Formats: sequence, C-alpha cells, structure tokens
Amino acid sequence: MTGNRQTLAAGVRGSYERKIFSQLVLLVSVPLLILGGLSAISYYKEEKTRNDLVLEQASQNVGAQVENILNNLRSYYLSAMRNDEILWMERESMPYSKYIQLKQAQEILRGGTYLDDYVASYEFINLRHGWVLDNNGMYALNRTKNYDEVMEFLREQDASYRSVAWVNRTDRPAVENSARTMLLSGQLLVIKHSSAMNGTNSILVVRLNMDAIRAITDEWQSLGYEISILDVDGSPVCSTHAGLAGTLSQNPPDPGVERYNLPGNWSRYRVAVHRTVRNGMTYYAAYDTSKDLLVSTGTMLIALFVLALTVSMLAFCRWSSAFLYRPLRELLDGVNQAFGKPQSGQDEFAYLSSGVNRLEKSRNDLQELVVLQRRQLKDQFLLHMVHSEISPEAIDSAMQEYRMTPCDCYQLMALDVNAETGATGPEREALALTVAQRLRERLAGEPFIDAVPISYELVMLVGGDDEAEVRRKCNRLSGQVTGLIREEFGHDSVVGVSLPIHSLSHVRTAYNEAMEALHSLPQDPGGQESGVVFYTAADMNYVKNGYDVLLEHEIRDAIIACNRRECRRLLECFLEKMESKKIGGYERQFYLQRLVTAILSAADNAGISVNRVLSGSREGVFDTIGKIYNNDKMLEFLYQEVAVPVMDLLAASRQDSSSELVKNVIALIKQTRGDITLNECAEQLNYHPSYIWKVLKAERDTNFTDLVNAEKLEMAKEMLLTTDLTVAEVAENLHYANVQNFIRFFNRAMGMTPGKYRREHQVAAAGRTSAQGKRQATGAKHEQ
Repeated sequence: MTGNRQTLAAGVRGSYERKIFSQLVLLVSVPLLILGGLSAISYYKEEKTRNDLVLEQASQNVGAQVENILNNLRSYYLSAMRNDEILWMERESMPYSKYIQLKQAQEILRGGTYLDDYVASYEFINLRHGWVLDNNGMYALNRTKNYDEVMEFLREQDASYRSVAWVNRTDRPAVENSARTMLLSGQLLVIKHSSAMNGTNSILVVRLNMDAIRAITDEWQSLGYEISILDVDGSPVCSTHAGLAGTLSQNPPDPGVERYNLPGNWSRYRVAVHRTVRNGMTYYAAYDTSKDLLVSTGTMLIALFVLALTVSMLAFCRWSSAFLYRPLRELLDGVNQAFGKPQSGQDEFAYLSSGVNRLEKSRNDLQELVVLQRRQLKDQFLLHMVHSEISPEAIDSAMQEYRMTPCDCYQLMALDVNAETGATGPEREALALTVAQRLRERLAGEPFIDAVPISYELVMLVGGDDEAEVRRKCNRLSGQVTGLIREEFGHDSVVGVSLPIHSLSHVRTAYNEAMEALHSLPQDPGGQESGVVFYTAADMNYVKNGYDVLLEHEIRDAIIACNRRECRRLLECFLEKMESKKIGGYERQFYLQRLVTAILSAADNAGISVNRVLSGSREGVFDTIGKIYNNDKMLEFLYQEVAVPVMDLLAASRQDSSSELVKNVIALIKQTRGDITLNECAEQLNYHPSYIWKVLKAERDTNFTDLVNAEKLEMAKEMLLTTDLTVAEVAENLHYANVQNFIRFFNRAMGMTPGKYRREHQVAAAGRTSAQGKRQATGAKHEQ
C-alpha cells in the first residue's frame, strides 16, 4: 500500500484535492497577499518619485557633457574652414610642392591638443580639383579605394541643403584605416564650403571619436543607468544597450514628454528625455525598475515578510487539504494497480469510471492482438513452405495450431506490383508492403493465406474443394488485385498462377511455377500484357524457333539423376539441333543462356547456392558463352564448367544427406544468421543439447560451432556477391562483434579477405547480371 501511495503521489494530483487546496488558499492567503501588496505599492511609489528625479538629472548631465564636446568641435572646425591656412587648398590642384602648408593644414584639421581626443579621423575633400587630404596624406579622389562608397556619400551631401551637419553613419560597417581609404562610418561632422559660382568647392568630414562619448555613457552605466543618444532622425548614435536603443528609436516619446515607460518587453524601463536643438541630439537615461526594487532594502524586507507568511499559510493549506482528501486517496490507492495512474487534469470520479472502461477495452485489444499474431504466424507459415523449411508433419501440426481447415486443392498466386513503375530497392519493398496491407483489407480473408511479401513480389495461397473452384477463385482474385493496383497506384500489374497442388508440402514447387509464369509475360491477341498468367507445364510447351523446351527438361532431369553420359549426349543433341536450324547471333546466345539457367536451377531447387557452383570460375559464365562460337568447345564448356559441378554438388549433397533434425538445426542457423547457441537451438527444437551434438557428430562429423561457422561463411559469400553491402555491414548482419573478427574468420577459411573475394568474383557476378538482362530483353523480343 505504501508503494502504491508513492506511485499515486508521483502522478498528477486529482482535481478534487486541488479544489480543497484552492478554497483554503483563498480564505487564508489572499488577504495576507493583498495587505503585503498595498504596502509594497506605497513604498514603490515613493521610491519611484525619488528615482525619477535622479534619472532626469542623469539625462541632463549626459546631454550637457556630450553637447559641450559637439559644440566645441562644431565651432572649432567652422572657424578653421574660414581660415586662410585651409581656404588656400580649395584653389590648388594637388599641391604636392607645398609640403609645409599641407602639414600646417593637417595639424589644424587634427584638432590640435585641445580636441585631439575627440577626433578619430578627418578628410578634406577638394571637389573642385578632385583630391583628398587626410591624416594619412594626400591622394586623388578617383584613386580612393572605397570610391563607390565615397561617391554615394557625396551624392547624399549634395542633396542636403545644410552646410554644417552631424551625419549619423554608425550603422555602416567600418573599413580598414589605410592609405587612400576614407573612413565614412560612425558619427560624422560634415562642413560644406560653397560659392555662388562654383557650388560646393570642398567638404570637410570629421569623424567623431566614439570612445570618448562611450566613456561618458559607460560612467553612467556603472551607476545603474542605461544611456542612449539618438540623432535628429531618431537613429541610435551611441548606447550602452543596443536593444534598448532600438526600442527607443521605434517608440519615441511624444513632444513635451520628459519621463515615460517603454512599451512591450521593455516596459520595466523608466526613461528620462533631454532634447537639444543646435546639434539635433536627444539624450535618454533609463533604469531597470525591477533592479531598483531588488536593491531597495525596504521592498526586500516587505517581500521577505510577506513571503514567509505566505509560505506558512500555504503549508497549512496543504496539510489541511491532504487531511480532508485522505479518504478519497485511500480509495484511489486501492484501485491504482488495476487502473493505472490518473491522467493529467482528470477528475477522480472520471478516473474511476474510465478505469472500468479501460479494463473492458484491454480485453478487446487482447483479442485483436491474438488475431494479428495468428495472421503473422500464417505469413511465416507460408514463407517456411515456400522455402521448404518445414516438414509435412510440421505442416499438419501448424494447421491444427493455427486452426486452419485444410482444402483438397490449392493454387499459389504471385503478384508483381512493379510491372509498370520500374521501381527498385527500398521503393519496391515499401510498395510491396503497402499493397499487401491494402489487399488484406480489400480481400478480407478470401485467400487461404493472405498476401505475403517475398523479395519484391507478393504471394498468396488460394484453396478450394476442387481444381475448377480454385481456378475460378484465382481468376476473380486476380481481377480484384489488378483493379485495386490500377485504381490506387495508377499502373498495371501482372499475376502469375501455379498449377493446382493437392498437398501443402508442394508449395515450393507451386512458388517456382508461379514465379516462372509471372516473368514469362505472355500477350493476348490484342497485343496488351495480360493481367493474369497461368503456368503451363513443360509437356504442354512446343518447340519454337529452334529452342527445344522438352530437350531442356531432359537435360535437367539427367543432371538431377547425375547421369553424366546421358547429360553429355543431350547437350550435344541440343547444340546440333540449333546448328541444323541455323540459329546464330544474339538468338543463339539467348538460347544458351536459357539452357545454363535451367541447369543452375537444378542446383537451386536442391537448396544448393549457385555461388558454390560458380565459385571456381574467374570469368562470368554468361560472358564466356558469348565468346565461344565452336560447337565442340561449347559442348566441353557446358559439360565441364556448368553441368559437372552441378552434378558433383548434387551427389555430395545426397551422399551427405542429413536427417530432419540436422535440417532443422541448419534452418535455425540460417534464420538467426548464426546468432544462436547450442542450448538455444536445443530449447527451440525440444531436444537435449548433448543429443544434437551426437547427431551432428554422427551424420556430419562436425560440432555445432563448426556447423555455424560453415553456414555463416556461405551466407557471407552470398552477401558479398549478391548485395551492395559493405564488409562492415555484412559483419553486422552476421552478428560479429566487430569487422576485424569477421575479416580474420573469412581470411582463415577462404585464404583471402572479403574485399579480395568480392573483387575476384565480381566479374562473374556482373556477367550473370548482364546475361540475365540480355536474356530477358531477347526473350521479350523473341516472343513478340
């Protein structure tokens, strides 16, 4: 019970207890807060009046100090511009020879010892003759480095009617102080000297040393005041707080207002204004009233006293509300484990009512979960049958476990959902999963087993009482499937249907037939691709254009029987028939590639990886076929390099055939990609670990660890040759702790690293891929 109370207390408090607490707070704490607030307001008003007086003095004192500097600079340079030691420069064109006079003029323009601290730089611009004199020397106006900026500045001054003005260019970026560069950023004093005949003869630009101004404002900032200076246009000239200056620029006070509070986020600032006429500057002094309250001893004492009383009252209210709420809390604690924590803001009584509803809903959700898991188990059941990973006894057991009623006849349908789009990779997988979900919703369990994605295709199993009924179902379902894909995804699709089977142990054969029918793509008389293609058995085909399908099946049967003499004779017969019918060029290569594919399928159907058949070939088999034109050499190649390796592997596989237990062990190893121990394997197969060890030793002369390593090696080679996975990704898929362990294992087993193995065999892999593409293209052309 104590643990339950802690769990409930950690959650959101019930609304009923909050109501009790809030009522007590209103009765006890609110009057106390009102009394403390009135006292604080009274004290605040007195403090505010005193601080306003000091604030106003601050703005006036800053204005007096800065105005004194600006007036002195203004008067000094107006007098200097009327002095003969400056006026003579207006009449001269680049007076290089008058070095002494130029030095005297520079000393005057520098401001002398009296104003030197307030002048950052100066430029005397002779507009009449196009040259400039500054503290770095004299140069032609058109040779100014920042010429474009200078011209823009001169045009602005030409448009201005004022002969003496302070120009605020503090928003302009500063340029490097170097020779032939005018410094036109900051606060500038501009004095124009004009004549009625020639217009503006010269312009003096004096750049104010803002450090001297900031020294004044920083001194007041140290006293707790933020100082901002704005020009006649309301633009900031200097400020101790950039954000405050921007707000003052956007929200200037009305004329005549001397003190006011800023709006918005700056409302806590109290501002005093001091305006001047001569230089057009406005001086603002502001202080943060919140800081002023914090440093006020009286306000702090009042706040602490009120806070202490409030905390005491809140603690009393909290204890009282908990005491009154105790009976209901005990009831909630009693049902906490059954109903879970209350939701945020949920009423206690609503919580109790919803808890009962959740229990009912949980029962329904559990039933839905059972249905979903059963459907997923059916999907895995179909995958195991397609991959021949389940025995007939296990099929019967699974049918009973999944409550599936067996049918007398079945047909397997394979659906290519990418017939028109040509999508590849993740897009195809995503599309297949989406179509599978839509088919399950639309078909509502009509198939015996719903659509299951395998690679990039979908397969579904249809069952019925006889072949006629199953075929009708396949026709109807094919129409629904192709119509659904055309309606929702906007392209046509193809459905391949196998021959009827009467036992689920033949699902693997039905899958191969459906896939062969799916990729054969026959055409109807109208020339359009059919929506459904039924597999046609080999004995129902006929010889067309020189390719003997029956002879192909005889060759494959001879290989399956490991009859080498008969295999060689049939291969020779196959080549002679092609020669007698004068089959050549691409058509000959296509038929040879199809024959090789049929031979390799014998190994694939027996569960033997094609990579094991072609592991000794350094050049692609299909590329080699295209380079051999002599029938005798072709016969030797097909027999020695293709047929014999397949028969050897088939013979070895049969000689070393494993019991059902060994097959199940290998299936588990492949399913987990080697991430399984002997004890885990024994637990899943319901055998004692020592018994599995004895069976492996007797039938395979190996132990469980070596068997896992052998299967992982085959899976690694398969991934290296058939996927684009990196070596690190292959190691991760096979559950190695790090890629170095995988490389050492592979190198020890194969005598080369995984990367070298892929490079040496990528020619063969590329040859097979290229040959398959050519075979499909030539086959489509041939059938047309």
